[in-house]
Amino acid sequence: DRDLAVRVGAVRAYAERVIHKGAPVDPLRDVLKAGARELVLGAAEGVAHKSDVLAFRPLLLVVRAGQPEERPRALLALGTLGDPRALPALALVASGGPEEEPFDWTMQAPAVEALGRLWSRLTDADAKKRVLERLEQTLLDGESGEHRCAAARGLRYVGGEFGRTQLENNLSLEWQEY
Repeated sequence: DRDLAVRVGAVRAYAERVIHKGAPVDPLRDVLKAGARELVLGAAEGVAHKSDVLAFRPLLLVVRAGQPEERPRALLALGTLGDPRALPALALVASGGPEEEPFDWTMQAPAVEALGRLWSRLTDADAKKRVLERLEQTLLDGESGEHRCAAARGLRYVGGEFGRTQLENNLSLEWQEY
């Protein structure tokens, strides 16, 4: 279709089919290879869900230069992709960015959740430890409820005893405040 809105909607709808219904990912790969800026994010989300590294560069590009409403989706998709190369970018955004050029605070929460999504695919023990510390710190004293909720979602992706313990401890702390 020649109408941009229809093409964008079709790519997003097909990406949802890939994510939730197991549809073949090849049509989305073709969209990414064609490189149409308006279609890249929707296609990359579906491709990332299949852990296909073809989505890495387009997602990173959207994080750095996409529209403000696209960037959080790209951050979450980077975490879902599970490529360890995304760790430095996600950690930088989660921390707020450099002082001279900080990231929009609305990008920090998706970056924190994305760190949790990425955690299981990391192989470096030190990197995994830093991610867990970041999630724990944000859960306990994040600057907003949105950031703390993102850390809780990230810990859900981490799972295991550590994730369960952190979530239980936080739940106990929340109830004690009331």
